[in-house]
Amino acid sequence: MKKNRLKRDISYKSDFSVSQTSKKFLRTFYSQKLNKMSLSQKRHKIQKINQLILNLPFLEQARFISVYKALKQEPCLSSFVLFG
Repeated sequence: MKKNRLKRDISYKSDFSVSQTSKKFLRTFYSQKLNKMSLSQKRHKIQKINQLILNLPFLEQARFISVYKALKQEPCLSSFVLFG
């Protein structure tokens, strides 16, 4: 039931503007999904995210890339960032 609502909320936003209600719904939806994952599932998903980022075609030409310091519930992107 929630999947259909999510799909409907996203598909009707052709201009990609998202209302506060939709943002709240999406945060709740994904927080619940994240909370159901085991630590190993989360690690696997983070590895997949990092691999997808590394395979972006424009990454080779990029002079600068911005990343964020992940909060506890966010995926960590530091595995492909060079500190130095």
